[in-house]
Amino acid sequence: MFIKVNELIKKGTCIEVKFQQEGLDNYVNTSSSVFWEYGVDVTNVPDSIAIIPFVSDFLPIAFILDAEIIVDELDQDFYDCIADYRKGYKKMAPVLDFKGKVTAGKLVKNDYKVDRDCVLFSGGIDATCTLVNNDEAVSDCVTVWGADVKSYNEEGWNVLSKSLEDAVKKFGKNWYIVRSNFREIFDEKKLEKCIAATGDGWWHGAQHGVALLGCSAPLAYLFGYKTVHIASSFTADCRPVCASDPYTDNCFRVGNTKAHHDGFEYDRCQKVQIIAKAVEAKNITLNLHVCWKDSSGSNCGVCEKCIRSYLDCRAVGVDPSRLGMVCNLPMKEVKSLYWHDYDYTKANVKDRITMLKRNMDKTFGDNYPEDLKWIKNFKPDFVKVTPYWIAKRAYRKSEVLLRKAN
Repeated sequence: MFIKVNELIKKGTCIEVKFQQEGLDNYVNTSSSVFWEYGVDVTNVPDSIAIIPFVSDFLPIAFILDAEIIVDELDQDFYDCIADYRKGYKKMAPVLDFKGKVTAGKLVKNDYKVDRDCVLFSGGIDATCTLVNNDEAVSDCVTVWGADVKSYNEEGWNVLSKSLEDAVKKFGKNWYIVRSNFREIFDEKKLEKCIAATGDGWWHGAQHGVALLGCSAPLAYLFGYKTVHIASSFTADCRPVCASDPYTDNCFRVGNTKAHHDGFEYDRCQKVQIIAKAVEAKNITLNLHVCWKDSSGSNCGVCEKCIRSYLDCRAVGVDPSRLGMVCNLPMKEVKSLYWHDYDYTKANVKDRITMLKRNMDKTFGDNYPEDLKWIKNFKPDFVKVTPYWIAKRAYRKSEVLLRKAN
């Protein structure tokens, strides 16, 4: 199996890669090209760096399906970090084999001045905390349109981009948008089966860290980024399989640029506190984007991620509305969701409620707000995973989907 680059096209603000593949028909959609639009002229980016977004996108596929990526030339530092990535993936997900290889006709050592940092900015709790943590060093925010909102969904992007632009302006940063179809060329449902042993999906469990960092490579060359900061999703205390992990993210290198996996020492509630302090100091409000279910670009306020983020704010005494967090369900129904919807056979789900309770205990002691008292005595171990529970959970999920559809 192989993926071979046939043509690398740099035209104005766009990088397009035309490729052919063999043996990957089940996993790569019929399109034989992928693009990255940067909003700035990329024609002077060396080919050895301009190809990195493509190689980064396909690297997890090569590792997991034992395929070969073939390119004409590649940055020497990035090529060298691939071996580290392989080791990192093995540490992150030891249940899988990581084979495959990258073959370059020529390796190029790129040397350029670095004097600024950027942060990969999605507008969520993790990314915003990373922006706050590195406020003095970071001059630029880089957002990838095509990661959470599809590259062709202009309506959803217009909604999301307003809150992103507002946050970037309030923190006084430059904002660069990378628009790409880099997720749309894959059949992620079929790829998910290849990593089923991890219990995670393709994007979250295998691809997103390296793919997002790869998108930043041309900008790193153009603007001289010393460090690209990418936000942590989990902590040392709660570390399930996740494609953005210190084992992998910190391997990324291109030219004189390196990556930094930021915030691993903080849990999600602590990140909310860090953001809230910055918001108070600047006397601003933010509309953080946390939802991964709603394609409109807004927070739906009913999915697990939205509800959890709302509770994260409450857990540390932060007004959720100050950060744009909403819960569009009565707390009685939220309680029911925790009893019936969430899969406590997955360790990280138990870790999340444990973390939430730990922070609430610290904030409220014995004086929990009335609507949150159910959390104080809630224990995931009380939820018995029986055939009835599984059927009830499936029924409840169908109810939620019907509610969203209507």
